[in-house]
Amino acid sequence: MARPRTPRGERTMPRSTTGRLYWRPGDPHPLDILAKELDTLNAQLPTTLLSLLETAQQAVHRLQAVLRQHDPTAPFHEADQRVWATVAHRFASRKHQRHLQLIFALKRRQRLLGRLRAIRAA
Repeated sequence: MARPRTPRGERTMPRSTTGRLYWRPGDPHPLDILAKELDTLNAQLPTTLLSLLETAQQAVHRLQAVLRQHDPTAPFHEADQRVWATVAHRFASRKHQRHLQLIFALKRRQRLLGRLRAIRAA
């Protein structure tokens, strides 16, 4: 089934209807407003980069705090315990409850390692 069409908003540029075939470089063109948009985005880059740098520095401090602990996986144990309790409650009547808990823990760790690898690659 096709997804429903999203309503179109206001056009940011006027529709080009006349003079399209005869336009020459240097003549006014409706797409000339793209230069203003580019200038606006270029002006936003320095503050965005500074914000990203600050966020990265905070992340470094948090990671260093985790690594200074005796067991770097300790923050994940609390989350594991909550998930294991939920799995135990939901699948209490199943023979393979322990295997389900291990599968969920394995998938969470794989997802976490994938995210960490993506961050490292970025």
